[in-house]
Amino acid sequence: MKEITLKTFLYHFCNNIREDKKFCFILGSGASKPSGIPTGGELTQKWMDELAEMYDSKDLDSWKAEEGISMDDPAKDYSKIFDKRFELDKKEGFAFLEQVMDGKEPSCGYSILAQILEAKQHKIVITTNFDSLTEDALFIYTHKKPLVVGYEALAHYIN
Repeated sequence: MKEITLKTFLYHFCNNIREDKKFCFILGSGASKPSGIPTGGELTQKWMDELAEMYDSKDLDSWKAEEGISMDDPAKDYSKIFDKRFELDKKEGFAFLEQVMDGKEPSCGYSILAQILEAKQHKIVITTNFDSLTEDALFIYTHKKPLVVGYEALAHYIN
């Protein structure tokens, strides 16, 4: 794959004349940071601090070794850390995420993305985020309601 500069990408993206060529936007947890939602890395660090308060260091070190969790990049083990932090009460974990996302508004970047999604043939966004900022931005800035397909609905298509 060829790496290109932002300037080259923007030219190519904005001057695409092929109707059959579509771009897909892939958003990670950093996309929601300007809207006030912590990144996956920030959340995993918070949860690791809480786990240190909840468990003896010996037990915690044993669990990290067993799961292969490195503190150099805890974000890559987001789901393992989330599961451990909320293993005693799964609903508490979902309540925590709801609280983190409550009242958050789409940032400027989401408004630009919404305009692109409406005006161009590029209409697909894949995200690891639990928030609804992409959908909110589409509705707020374009008055369009997106079709949201959760991973559960797509899971049976994956080989």
